[in-house]
Amino acid sequence: MSVAAMFASLACGCSSLDSSPTRASVELPAPPDLDACDVVWTSPSHDASGSMPIGNGEVGLNVWVEEGGDLLFLISRTDAWSETSRLLKLGRVRVHLDPNPFAPNVPFRQSLDLRSGRIEIEAGKRGEEVWLLVFVDADRPIVRVLGDSAKPLRVTASLECWRNERHVLKGEELQSSWTMHDAPASVEVWESPDRILDEPAAVAWCHFNDHSVVPETLAHQGLASAATSVHDPLLHRVFGGWMSAKGFAKSGMRALVSRNPLPRFELRLAALAEPDSSIEGWAERARAICESAPDAVEATRATRAWWERFWARSWIFVDEDAGRAPPPQSGKPEPLRIAQAYQLQRFVQACGGRGAYPIKFNGSIFTVDPKFTSAPEFDPDWRRWGGDFW
Repeated sequence: MSVAAMFASLACGCSSLDSSPTRASVELPAPPDLDACDVVWTSPSHDASGSMPIGNGEVGLNVWVEEGGDLLFLISRTDAWSETSRLLKLGRVRVHLDPNPFAPNVPFRQSLDLRSGRIEIEAGKRGEEVWLLVFVDADRPIVRVLGDSAKPLRVTASLECWRNERHVLKGEELQSSWTMHDAPASVEVWESPDRILDEPAAVAWCHFNDHSVVPETLAHQGLASAATSVHDPLLHRVFGGWMSAKGFAKSGMRALVSRNPLPRFELRLAALAEPDSSIEGWAERARAICESAPDAVEATRATRAWWERFWARSWIFVDEDAGRAPPPQSGKPEPLRIAQAYQLQRFVQACGGRGAYPIKFNGSIFTVDPKFTSAPEFDPDWRRWGGDFW
C-alpha cells in the first residue's frame, strides 16, 4: 500500500490499518474534537526551532522541513547519558529528495496527527506531489520515514553528527553537565567522539562511554571507597542509530542513496541504547531490531492502535458553549485553543514519558540547538541546568 493510500484510508477509517490484534475487542469511545486539535503548518520551517515533536515515550524526534531544502529530524532517547551525565542527542538525519518538492512558493502541508501519533507531509506542485509519513513505532525503538511520490525520486538519507572529536566542556557549556559545572580547574570534563561503524548496507553509529565522571567525582568528595560498592550508571553505556532502506546503497560512511529513482521508499532507523554493553554487542542488537521489525503497514496499524487507546483512556475538553468569541486573528474559539493546548501537552508527555527515566523538567527529550532559542551558541546536546533530575 502506498503512503498516499495510507493517508486516504486512515482518514476515512475504512482500512485494515484501523484494526489490530493488540486492540481491545470492545470499541472505546473517541475523544470529542481531537482532530480539531491537530497542528497544521502550510509553510516549511527556518530551522530546528520550528520543529514538531513526536515519539513513542522512549525515542523522540524533532521533525522539520527547510524551505527549499530537506526533511530533517533530531533523534533523542530518555537514556542517552554521556560520560559526563549529559542527556545527548543520538544525532540528526537529513533526507534529500530529487526533484525537491520543498522549493519556495510550492504547495506545502505538514500536520501533526494526534490520533495516530505521526507527522504527515504533502508537498510539491501539481503532478509532482510527494507524501511523507514520519513516526516512531509505539512498541519498539524504530523510527520510520515512508515516502510516496507522483514521480520517481532519488533519495539520500544522511547522518549529521557534531561529536567528531574528543570534546572538553568549559565555561557556560558546563551548565549542561550540572554536577560538574563548578568543578575545580584540575578536573577536566570531556566526552569522546561518536564511532561510525563500517557496515556494508547500513549507516550505523554509536556513542560509547569508555570512561565516566562518577569515580573522579566520588574521589574528589572523599568517597573513593564507595566506588567499588556502587554501580556506575554511565560507564560502558552505548547509544546510537542503525539506519537502512531497501533499494539503497551506502555512499561513504554516513549516507544511504537510492540505487534508482523510486516511486516510494521506507527508511528504517533503530534508535537503541544499552546501559552496560560493548560496541559489538550494541551493533548486533541494533541490527537485529532493525531487521526483525514488522513491515510498514503493520507498524502503522499498531502505532495508530496504541495512540487510539491512549486518547480514549481519559480526556478533558473545554465546552465550546462556555467560551467567549475568539481573539482577533486566533483562528480558533478560545475553548478550543485551551483544549488544544492541553492535548498537545499530554501528547508531548506521552512522547517522552515511557522510558526508563522520568520526564526531564528542562525540555524533556525535545530540546534543540540553543542558538535558535536565544541561548548560547552550542550544539544540540546543550541544555540549561544540565541532565540531572531535581
